[in-house]
Formats: sequence, structure tokens, C-alpha cells
Amino acid sequence: MIRLTAIPKALLLFIIIVLIQGCVERTEEITVAENGDAAITVRFEGPYEEFRSPIALPDAPAWEIVESFVDSSEDGKVKLEATKTVPYGESFPESFAENDKETDHLRFPTAIKMWTEGDRTFYEFSRTYKGRRHMRYHYAEEHNGEEEIEKKVWESGIFSLTEQERENYLDNLGMSYGVYYFMIYSDALGNMVHRDELSAATKRSLETAAQPLLENLLAPDTLLNLLSMDDSTMTVAYDRLTDDIYRKLGDLCATGAADSGAVRRAYNASLNKFRTEHEITQSLDGSEIMLSLAMPGEIIYTNGLTDPEEPGNVAFMFEGRDLHDADISCYVLSVVER
Repeated sequence: MIRLTAIPKALLLFIIIVLIQGCVERTEEITVAENGDAAITVRFEGPYEEFRSPIALPDAPAWEIVESFVDSSEDGKVKLEATKTVPYGESFPESFAENDKETDHLRFPTAIKMWTEGDRTFYEFSRTYKGRRHMRYHYAEEHNGEEEIEKKVWESGIFSLTEQERENYLDNLGMSYGVYYFMIYSDALGNMVHRDELSAATKRSLETAAQPLLENLLAPDTLLNLLSMDDSTMTVAYDRLTDDIYRKLGDLCATGAADSGAVRRAYNASLNKFRTEHEITQSLDGSEIMLSLAMPGEIIYTNGLTDPEEPGNVAFMFEGRDLHDADISCYVLSVVER
């Protein structure tokens, strides 16, 4: 249960909305003591289905688990509460992943500084939630100008469109999907070049060869067949199509290589890195992220939400999709006067 007394009033309505919407709620409360120590409590709560994505969660022994509840039924919920104290001068966790500094999961480097000037002691909190790559993969999808057509397809089916509408829609859908797969493939190849597993010239030739391959694999007839299926069958078929696309792109990558097995292994490792990173980004889209701080003394500057009745408390809140291609910074400065 969330202790409402520890959260600024400005956050309460937001939390109520989140609970009604049923998305994943990620709440963190940090209390900074006058000696600079920080007591952290984190809570995750939401539908079980949302937690089947690769979400990094606090785990023992790095965290003390206060509550862990999992109901895996169709409408089940997941609740997790964990605590941790970070003594002043020690490093904050940068993510909830086991290796918090080298991870594809959400990262949030954090620091607390304190210093004294005369009879005043200042406390500075800074955190940056690191942005997630998004537009590179979804530009064509989000800027195709077909929002009304897409709504009609998902509400009434692909055959609710006229023949011309259907033809245009399938062409644009194939292009959007093609851009997405191509960008993931290009990033995987780029990572291989960076790791000296592939030359830059070979990367360029593979990218050129990939484009007609993707056009063929995402032909209008293939997509029409996909969209003609019921939802559960479509999901399975789409996953199979995705696996087939990446496998054939891998075949392309390994063709003509002196050691095709080594190239294939390098490609699979690199591809999995970017696929996982993007899957995590998509899972974050359905999250509401809330951070509340209780600082010593009075807050004199912040970019968060404050309440005059609670001069030492501040709140930050945003949606996971707000991290698309952009960092989000949280800053607080408070003072204790003696």
C-alpha cells in the first residue's frame, strides 16, 4: 500500500488516474537525511500481462524485498515493494538490472551532494532518466498520415476499406514495417563493425541487399493475409514473420563470409541486443513513472512539482513514452538554515 503521507499532494490525483487506467505503476520515494544518507522505497504494481515483458525489477541481496506478490491468472496483478539505504558518498543504483551500469534497461544515474556555507547547509539531488531510441524505428509508422484509415482497419477490419484504400494502406504498412526491420538490422550491423566483426564496406553492401529482401518479405499479399486473421492467430503469425525476416537477414549477412558460423553468432548476439532494447522501450510505454523526494530543510529550487504546505517535498511524474529520444532530468536544491 502506498503511504500517501509520504507523497506530495500534487502527486495524489496522478496516482489515482494511473490506478484506474491499469498500466504499470513505478513509484519511488527517496528521503534524504541531514547527514546525506538516502532511504529509498520502490514499488511496482500493475497487470501481470505487462510484467511478462523484460522489466528489470529490484532483487535481493542488493535490495530488501518488503512485498512480492504475483497473480498469474488472466486478470492477475503483480506487486513488488523493495527498500534500500544509500549512505552519503556511496553510488546510487543506476537501474534495477543486476549490472546496473551496462544494461539495456531503463537507466537513471543519480547523485546527492551536500555542502555548508556559513550557517547554511545545502543539499543537491540530481537524476537523469536516460532516453530511449524510438523515432529511428518508428518515423515512417508515425508520420504516414493514415491515422483515420488505421483506426478503421482495427475497428472494422481490413476489408472495410475500399480496394484503393486497401492497396494504399498495405503499401504504406509494408514500407513502415520495412523501415523498422531495416533500422534494427542496420544497428545490429553497426554494432558488429564497432566490435571489429564486420567491415564498414560490408555493412553498406548488406544494407543495400536487405532492401529488396524486405520488400519481398513484406509484400502486400503477405500483410493482407496477416490482417485477415483473428487477433490471437495474427499475433502468432506476426511473431513467426518477424523471426523469418531476421533469420533471412542473417542468412544474407553470413553469405560469402570466410567463417559463416562466426558471423552468424556475432549477428545473432548483436541483433538480440537491439531487439531486446527496443522491446524494453515498448514495455516502458505502458508505464507511469513517479518519483517523490523528501529533502532536508526547504526546497529553494527544483524543476519538479511542489506544494507550499510541504516545503521539503517534491514530485516528478511522467510516462514511459516521454523518454522517446529524450532524457528527463530531475533536480532539487534545498537548504537547512541554522
